[in-house]
Amino acid sequence: MVRALVLGAAERQAGETPVVHLTGARITGRLRLEFAEACCVLRLERCWFERKPQLYGASLRVTGFAGSHLPGFSANRVLVAGGNLDLMHTRITAPGLSVYDTRIDGGLLLQGAHLSNPGAVALHGSRLDLGGGLVGDEGFRIEGELQLPEARLGEGLRLRGAQLSNPGATALTCRNLQTRVLDLRATRVVGTLDLRHTHLDVLHLP
Repeated sequence: MVRALVLGAAERQAGETPVVHLTGARITGRLRLEFAEACCVLRLERCWFERKPQLYGASLRVTGFAGSHLPGFSANRVLVAGGNLDLMHTRITAPGLSVYDTRIDGGLLLQGAHLSNPGAVALHGSRLDLGGGLVGDEGFRIEGELQLPEARLGEGLRLRGAQLSNPGATALTCRNLQTRVLDLRATRVVGTLDLRHTHLDVLHLP
């Protein structure tokens, strides 16, 4: 049903902006939007997903899963046009969040989110391209490795006050990252940081 609505099954009314907006739903099937072209804004907020959404290769408009519980989230080689991918206050468990080779015109919003894949990669963002920034403050927590090699983050990587934990291994990998600002003020890191060949204008450290 959700897939059909996102792809335009409902009749569109002239002068209205189409939106699929669910709050507090329990979604027991798999949300499959591989290679889909969304005709509307998609907001699935404070929802509980039984299975990992599949968005590979999709062309989306502004999209949000704020406050939802997800058993992994895969949005690789996706285009989000005209705005943000909102994952604020989500709880994403193993196998984590994957957004490699994805282009988002706005930002990737992770304020207050909790990503958990201990001992493995919790956020895979190789070659992620953001017009805005990756915002992971206001209680953002990640258990496992945060990978952003060769990513381009237009307005910065903002992890102020975040908690990054990958004991005995790399907590943050940013090799060849290009961005304006890397903000690690008040950030608690358990593990190592790999910033080799990173291009920055401003670096804020604890």
